[in-house]
Amino acid sequence: KPSPVEWLSEFCMRWRRTVGWLATINGIGVAVYTGLLLQSFPAVALWHNPGVPLLFTVSAFSTAFSYLLLVLYAGSPGEQDAMLRHRYELFDLILISAELVIIFTFFIYLQSGSESGYRSAQLLWHNMGWLVGFLGFGLIVPFFLNLKGVVKGWNSGLPTVAASLLVLMGGYLLRQYFLSAGVYAHPW
Repeated sequence: KPSPVEWLSEFCMRWRRTVGWLATINGIGVAVYTGLLLQSFPAVALWHNPGVPLLFTVSAFSTAFSYLLLVLYAGSPGEQDAMLRHRYELFDLILISAELVIIFTFFIYLQSGSESGYRSAQLLWHNMGWLVGFLGFGLIVPFFLNLKGVVKGWNSGLPTVAASLLVLMGGYLLRQYFLSAGVYAHPW
């Protein structure tokens, strides 16, 4: 009699297309869910914004590609994986670019909105952790590392691994600071 792990492995191999599609749908659902949940809070102007689901979805996909790059480099990176690594770097570069555009558009939108949204945005833009940690090291540095890697390539995988780790750190910092800044309430 096979063990539960062997049975599950055999089941997944037999139904790999169905399991793959279910995993894809669930993965996209998880990526979109956080932004939709936050956007559903009308009392918090920073979160109740049409850009929140888009921002969190793009960030989730960017961190996913960074994680996949780490997995590719953790395994023995060979020439057969070079095209896949290059493609993941390109996708991550595009996603980081989109995330930067969404964030700056998002904050321009908040500048003309409610007082609460304006103050929450100010909390973020005057926070060195947000500016240096998230924007600087979590997005801009990985953007330039990936850009150089996509355009000219690297002699080793170390810069790509560093960029991937920074993107993962940036994804965490986005969520941490975004949730913290959303609790601003006008003092009465």
